[in-house]
Amino acid sequence: MPRSLPPSVTPDAIAQFRREIEILLGQKVDLRVNNNSSSVLQVRHPRGKSSILSVHHMFLRGGNEITRALAQYLRRPTPTANRTLRQYINAHTHELTPRAASPQKLRLRARGRTHDLHTLAEAINQQFFGGRVQIKVTWGRGTVRKGHRRHMIFGSYSHSTHLIRIHPALDDPSVPEWFVKFVLYHEMLHAVIDPEHDADGRRYVHTREFRNREREHPDYARAKVWEKAFMMGQVLPG
Repeated sequence: MPRSLPPSVTPDAIAQFRREIEILLGQKVDLRVNNNSSSVLQVRHPRGKSSILSVHHMFLRGGNEITRALAQYLRRPTPTANRTLRQYINAHTHELTPRAASPQKLRLRARGRTHDLHTLAEAINQQFFGGRVQIKVTWGRGTVRKGHRRHMIFGSYSHSTHLIRIHPALDDPSVPEWFVKFVLYHEMLHAVIDPEHDADGRRYVHTREFRNREREHPDYARAKVWEKAFMMGQVLPG
């Protein structure tokens, strides 16, 4: 179900914004304003019809510079227009509404057969984040199937629920504790580093800042070696 627009985004405001774009372009535009965090800015040029410009409502308050950049992006993207729009999107990520969490109560299982995620997460939080990261942790569901490691995602973080899920394959005596802690550190970085969006509205979570912070972890190098071996079905000593 589409998310409703804020009360300040009135039909008159949308109509005025569309007129400004059309004046700059010299042609009609099918403008669609949304409150969607996954498609901040999209352009389509259907044959024989007006160009379709779908934008997040944040752009209506961008001023003349942003309106001109949007018109240029709609006509023919340029490096200057792309950079202007990308910087504007990144400066307003706080306006992007996260996907609503399921009303079903979350069932958490932090204590595994081998590793206790709650204890490990608390240690990582204190050591690297000063205890400031507010998250929940749980082991993921499902069974561990051999031969599927190459496409395995070790962990995930949900911005809407502040929940970190760790793949149950890591709850095994062959997986060293330090590696599980590194995966938790990686997911906690998602909780403290905001995603970025490019000029096309695509969302990036592994930003330059994220990668730099990840490399600061003392176990980064050996974690990458261990991860590669694990994906290939090998077991390295902890």
